[in-house]
Amino acid sequence: YINNNMKELLINNSLLSSVFASIIEKYISINSENKPLINHYNQIINLFLNGKLYDRLFKSNGSIFIDILKSSDKDFVWDLIDRLENDLLITKEDLAREYNVSFTFPKDLEEFTFSSRKAVDFTHQNSITIDNNGDTCLDDALYVRENTNGTNTLYFHLANPPSIIPYSSNTMQEALKRTETIYLEDMEIPIFKEELSNNILSILPNKKTNTLTFIVDVDTDFSIILDTVKVVPGVVINRNKLSYEEVDEILKRADNDELSKQIVLLSQICNKLSRSQLKILAYHKLENLTKEKKKIHLSSDLSPSHLIVENSMIFVNRLPDILDKYHHLNLIFPYRVQPECTDKCITDILENIENIDPNSSTFRKIAKNYMFPSKYSPVNIGHIGLGVNGYVRIGSAARRAMDALALYILDDLYINRNKGDLDIKYYYWEKEIKYWCEYANNRISENNIFAEEYNYLKSKGKILKK
Repeated sequence: YINNNMKELLINNSLLSSVFASIIEKYISINSENKPLINHYNQIINLFLNGKLYDRLFKSNGSIFIDILKSSDKDFVWDLIDRLENDLLITKEDLAREYNVSFTFPKDLEEFTFSSRKAVDFTHQNSITIDNNGDTCLDDALYVRENTNGTNTLYFHLANPPSIIPYSSNTMQEALKRTETIYLEDMEIPIFKEELSNNILSILPNKKTNTLTFIVDVDTDFSIILDTVKVVPGVVINRNKLSYEEVDEILKRADNDELSKQIVLLSQICNKLSRSQLKILAYHKLENLTKEKKKIHLSSDLSPSHLIVENSMIFVNRLPDILDKYHHLNLIFPYRVQPECTDKCITDILENIENIDPNSSTFRKIAKNYMFPSKYSPVNIGHIGLGVNGYVRIGSAARRAMDALALYILDDLYINRNKGDLDIKYYYWEKEIKYWCEYANNRISENNIFAEEYNYLKSKGKILKK
């Protein structure tokens, strides 16, 4: 309600005060032993404690709300009073605790070292990674091989947690609980300990890294030959750690060396992908527009290097479903889905986008196709915004635990399909997928609210050192 009616709350001061007063009255009635409900209401209250809502509430009526809170003698209520009376000052640890986020890892996590099980050796390839300067968690690499008949073969090398970390380990279960790396204004909170995410699992230069590698042929016109898709466990060495700016510069120069030719080939293949997936580009451009007021821009609109990365990763996330369909495997995954938008959904979306007429028939049609929130689901209903029948995130397994979960399933039900009882495997993974999809959808929402709150408080100098 608060997220969907933020504009109305800002316009109607009496409604804003009434809603917030009702929330804190409910807050002080909570039993002190009910920690989940306390944390839940802390998250709701935090929505009012930043930006314009905070200014509107506390510049005029702050003392009234504090008086209501002071009618309680509960410790958790007085913790909030202390924050309000000290201009929202809080330690990052206390803020994280409200959202069940942890900056540190449990002490019972295992230690791992690199070990390469039976795998295809790709270390001779002149593979490349494209990331931001300074990034050390590199979870995908690319390589193109030119064939004598004028076709090419494209390799997607993905970080492969199943090759190092047992699924039942404390380490993997902790990663699933965290769900995703949280990116804050001044730091990151990863799903794996640094030695894993930034070293053992990371496709860094000058070291061997285990991968799950998707291989697909590319026709002479740079279109993908879908029925050639296969996936194998591999070992790779990153021969070229490149930044987006370096790739753009190489494309501008168009030299004749091996690296330049490979990047040009990648660009041509990804340009072909983008033309064949116009709906995907439209989806992301609309996403840019709807996030304009938050100053968020997707880099795919800005440079050829970002176009390579975005189009290749979107295609990678389609590959599990393509592999399943062409090989008739009946695989199961934690799908990323987006159902068709209802009229009510369209109205809610457009009314919360500034400077757009919610009655515009054109924009309502676009919103219907693109803007219904996507989520994880054990049931594949397709992704209407991207215009694809099956979408499974697998390209960032060192940063998103659900990507890693999909790779564990692929490893067990495809790579090792003939090892063990297949019926028992399916029964096990069906339960895991159902549980973690529901969990991830809730956890991601909490992570996002936490990151917004943290970044706001940090920008205002209100994060205290412990």
